[in-house]
Amino acid sequence: MDFRKFSAGSFSYGSIERVTRQNLIKNQICKGELVSNVNFDITELKKDLHPTESVNNNYDNIKNMMINLALNHSVSIGTNDKFCASSPDELALVNIAKYCGFEFVSR
Repeated sequence: MDFRKFSAGSFSYGSIERVTRQNLIKNQICKGELVSNVNFDITELKKDLHPTESVNNNYDNIKNMMINLALNHSVSIGTNDKFCASSPDELALVNIAKYCGFEFVSR
């Protein structure tokens, strides 16, 4: 599974269209290697990820959504700081938060 789209508040972000690897790497907010199970067009979301730049005042909704994705799961961190998940779906939820700058680092 690849994470492609979600809603926060009354706004929808992402696209059902696939994003090229080059654009994923360029737009990823977290530093390091490209996260897995994410194929997300972050163009619209980037505008609302900063409280002072949010055009539609949706920052708080996005922040709450990302915190929930980063924390509400049974993923653990294994050897080499890699995520260990029970399914690709659960990994996708944790990785979209990481991709957007809300990284799960430990329990």
